[in-house]
Amino acid sequence: MFEGKAVIVTGAAGGIGREIVRHFLTSGANVTGSDLAGRGAGTATDGLGDVADRYAAIDADIADERDVAALVSGAAERWGSIDVLVNVAAVTGAGLRDDGNLLEMTLESFDRIIAVNLRGTMLMCRHAIPVMLDHGGGAIVNISSRAAARGNLGFCAYSASKAGVNTLTANIAKAFGRQGIRCNGVMPGLITGTDSMAHESMTDAYLAAVERQSLVGRLGEPSDIAGMVAFLASDQAGFVNGQILSCDGGAGV
Repeated sequence: MFEGKAVIVTGAAGGIGREIVRHFLTSGANVTGSDLAGRGAGTATDGLGDVADRYAAIDADIADERDVAALVSGAAERWGSIDVLVNVAAVTGAGLRDDGNLLEMTLESFDRIIAVNLRGTMLMCRHAIPVMLDHGGGAIVNISSRAAARGNLGFCAYSASKAGVNTLTANIAKAFGRQGIRCNGVMPGLITGTDSMAHESMTDAYLAAVERQSLVGRLGEPSDIAGMVAFLASDQAGFVNGQILSCDGGAGV
């Protein structure tokens, strides 16, 4: 489906990002995976066999525009274009321990979460879109969260940052859709096998309750998100633009 296409995936060392990298590689794409230095973006292909000629790992902090510029230019130089950008990187897990309700969260935590989750996603789009336009267009998929639409009892900064990502997604689609850019978002529910805040702060009893709410009878897996991302990035979704789609097993219905 993506034979010869050039793809960037941020947050490539996390559960969802890693699975998205692997999905694109097994679909024939040339992939640049990125994450913070020391996080292990280079290990995303472990077990896939020899894909060294189609995978490049570049360390980057997407809150730093210099890192973003180097990441995008490096990917474009390596593959000759950028056809797909998937923005997964975000502050999650242990990084949310100082993010609570409005009165409990620290300002330092709020600033870092907004800088990575919202500003970082914006910077990736800002630098990738000109490259896409030079090659006739491309597809962007931004990973948001169900918390963006509903809020949370806690995680004020995280919820606000992801709501911003949703609006940013729509703005990009409206601004560049007629120039060949499609920009859509995915709002995952609770996903197993990740470093998400669910597995850092939620009890087994709570996760079991959420599983009972799921209309498909289970929690999500990284492969569920990877499949939706691949669809939105593909030509099969050529008439889908500016949409924010839930992928939560129907738990939010």
